[in-house]
Amino acid sequence: AWYDACKDDMVCTGPNRRHSETKACMARNAENKNTAACQKYSDVYTGGKDMCETMWGKSFVYESEETKAYTMTFPEGTVNPNNFIFTDKKFPSVCTNHTVNITHPHVDAITGERIT
Repeated sequence: AWYDACKDDMVCTGPNRRHSETKACMARNAENKNTAACQKYSDVYTGGKDMCETMWGKSFVYESEETKAYTMTFPEGTVNPNNFIFTDKKFPSVCTNHTVNITHPHVDAITGERIT
């Protein structure tokens, strides 16, 4: 669903097509007056499976059945729907040296700055 909703939007990525390359890509874009690195999602990824399994390396595996899929965002104040799917997994209560902002994924939880 995410790929289909965003396939015509622009994404800034590097040669490995990973999310971790975004910061360096945005710096290159700033140097080149936003003409160097941004491309449509559909020009970077062949589809939702390719995006899911490439953008974050091996962190996610594509799941076609939505009831079993990871939910990226959900309304603030509601129970994390992933808690009902991954009942056999143990998660740390806190990530060391990192704060995760689940309800606002485009905001750095440490600095409060918008990330795109």
